[in-house]
Formats: sequence, C-alpha cells, structure tokens
Amino acid sequence: GVVAARRLRRCFGAMPCLNLGPTHGVFWSTCVATGSVNPIAAALFGALVAVVATLYLSSSHLRLLARGPISKQREYYERLAWMPPVFVISAFATMATPRSWLLWDCMQKAYEAFALLAFGRMLLLLLVRECAGGRRAAASEECFEVGLGAPSDGFCTPLNSPSERETVAEIVVRALRVQGPKKFWAVPPVCWIFLPCMRAHLLRFRDLRLIELALVQYVFAVPVLSILKLWALLALPDPDDPPEFLGPLKITAADFNQVAMLLSKLSSLVALQGLFAMYKASHDVLHKWSTTMKFVAIKLVILLDMIQVPILGVVSSGREECDLQGEALVQFWAMFLLALESVLMAVLLGMAYPVQELMEASSENRGISVMDLQHAMVKAPHL
Repeated sequence: GVVAARRLRRCFGAMPCLNLGPTHGVFWSTCVATGSVNPIAAALFGALVAVVATLYLSSSHLRLLARGPISKQREYYERLAWMPPVFVISAFATMATPRSWLLWDCMQKAYEAFALLAFGRMLLLLLVRECAGGRRAAASEECFEVGLGAPSDGFCTPLNSPSERETVAEIVVRALRVQGPKKFWAVPPVCWIFLPCMRAHLLRFRDLRLIELALVQYVFAVPVLSILKLWALLALPDPDDPPEFLGPLKITAADFNQVAMLLSKLSSLVALQGLFAMYKASHDVLHKWSTTMKFVAIKLVILLDMIQVPILGVVSSGREECDLQGEALVQFWAMFLLALESVLMAVLLGMAYPVQELMEASSENRGISVMDLQHAMVKAPHL
C-alpha cells in the first residue's frame, strides 16, 4: 500500500511533484459531477466544444484533399491535416482521465514528430516538383538536361553520355545553389547565436542529408524516451526509498526522468534546427507555394504548447483544484489550452494546404530520400 501510494506522487528534486492524478471515478465524482458549476467542469465543456469544432474543420479539409489525384504530395498533406484531430482528442482524453496524461502525452508527441518529418519531406518533394518540372522527376535513375536549374521547357531529357546523367537530388541541389552562398544553419532555435562565426556556403548534399536525419531521429527518439519514462516511473525506486532498495544501478526514477527529459528536449531542438534550415534553404525557390504560411500553420501551436507548460507550472505551483495538483494540474490546464488551439491549427492548415495545389501533382514524384542523397553524394562528391 505504501509503495502504491508513492507511485501516485513523485517529487523530482527542485521540480514540481509528478502527480499522476486521481482515478477516473474519483475525478468525475469530486470535480465534475458536483451539482454546481466549477472551473474544472467548465473547462471540460469548453474542450468538448473545441473537439467538435476541430473534428468538423479537419474532416472538411480531409474530404477536400481526398478529391485531389493520388500522389505523395497528397499523402503528406493528409498527414499534416490529421494533426488537429490527434491533438484535440489526446488533449480531451487527458482532461477527462487526468491519471492517463503520461500515455496521451506520449501519443501526441509521437504524432508531432511524425508530422514534422512529413513537413520536411514535403518541402523536398515540392523542390523536386519545382526544380525538375514535376515530370518523371521521382525516378532517381532518370536523366535530365539542366544547367543551373530546371529545363526551360519543363521537360527532362536524357543525355547521351551516362557520365553526364544527373539524378533528381543533383537537380535540386544545383537549383538551390543558384541562390548563392548562405548561412543555412544560422537559424533558430540554437545556431542563430553563432551567426557572426558561421561562413556562408553553397548548399551541399551533406546539408540536405543532415536535415533529413535531424527529422528522422526525432521520430524514433520521442516514442522510445516516452516509453522509457513510463518504465522508470513503474520500475525504478523512489528518491525517498532506503539505500538498500536502490539496486545495483544506484539510480532512481527521478534521476532517470531528468536524463530522459534532457534527451527529449535535445532531440526536439535538433529536429527544429533541421526544419528551420530546410525552410531557409527552400524559401526563395518555393516562394509561390507559400511555405511561410505552411510553416506557421504547423509550428505555431507546437511553440505555444512549449511555452505555456512552464508558465502554467509557475502559476499553479503549490495550488490544488479538486484532487488535481502538481504536474497533473499543469497538464490539465495545458491540455485545455491545446484543445482550444487545435481549432486554430485546423483553420490554418485548411488555408495553408489547399486542394488546388494537388491538382497537378504527379503520382511518380516521390521526392528525395536519404538513399537518394547517399547515392548522389557518391556520384557527385563535388556538390
């Protein structure tokens, strides 16, 4: 009984207590079904309205996207259009069952990483469509007659000499190099600090490969670290357990959680760094695709969520509402704000990713993968 009670509440050093919150029955009987209006019940009702509004807006957007021709571009648009439903459902589920917030947070972050990877690959696909004329541009073995950009007639004609053949990755890099030297990595959230120290250079295959890997690692890091945090919470000893209970590793759940949180933040910063670098490298070439609007539609709510959680932690420190306190209280109100912000995200995504952009998309255009970049680096090491 004592061990079970400890599992419901952990204090991580100077951090606020990690409170898993009350069970479903206790929460609804003491916080919701009280016979009177209270902030918790009002927030649940507001979140429910946000769920209905978000699902309506997102379903309308998805139905419009389904009218477009089958293509990789449509697939990426649909992945991004699913973000608001995933966010609002996970937010409402957290509010309705506060004790499950760790699980829903894991699912939400996993889809966030999945969507960021889709956004980065969508930019690469649009670059292929823009630079290679969008015709037979996905086959990396095809040949294209280009100088420093796409062919003037929009067609890609094979050259006579196999040694002169260019892959899609080469075409895209050559088109981006026309912009001239830039400090591609001197962007938020970290490397902009080193702007005066960085040297401008032409875009290289290595840069695109690093951007792709920066996004891919986040997809793997988020679910792995979330599962490990859940494992540590259930399996490792408490900070206040006797020394003989620490085991051979001499590590507590608090220590493991702090390391996992640092690794998660580091992984997120690496992914954002890659995304900002990709945005800067492709902004001029993809100007007509309104990439700024596309970027804001994805990142605005994610940035708001990153900012509001620590602010709520300070505001709710030492407070208790019903049986909610500590981290459980912070997550409840953070998810309430996220539910409201999901409506905004659904509106922005509908504006930034219209079905009209899919009408001329080619089903053969697959964009550029890590394998394409590796092949191009071997074939054209000078780029």
